[in-house]
Amino acid sequence: MNPPYGDVFGGYDITLTGTNLDAGVPVIQIDGIPCLVSIKTATSITCTVANRSNTPTIANNFTVTLGSNNAILLDKFLYILRWSDYRTWGVDVPPIDGDLVYIPLGLALYVDQDTPVLQGIVV
Repeated sequence: MNPPYGDVFGGYDITLTGTNLDAGVPVIQIDGIPCLVSIKTATSITCTVANRSNTPTIANNFTVTLGSNNAILLDKFLYILRWSDYRTWGVDVPPIDGDLVYIPLGLALYVDQDTPVLQGIVV
């Protein structure tokens, strides 16, 4: 799977590679939310990740069905939020010096930039 992770805001593609992927109509879901298939061949499927309105579950279920058969998956897809993305924080900027940061259960935070000196992080 490429990429193996992405944000909850959706609108980007993931591509699965394998064999016999043309064995039936593909249905791809991430925690029950459809990933709409745009390209399908015998060796790859590309789908567009939909927006997710709530925090991911810890289980983060990723399923692929081809016709009536479940695909055997070797990889998982993980929802992440990027530290640098203002949408992660619900405000116009990421945390600044002296802030206290709370990371809720089920949220995977990808720290993709240097962080400020924080008062603390509550996980």
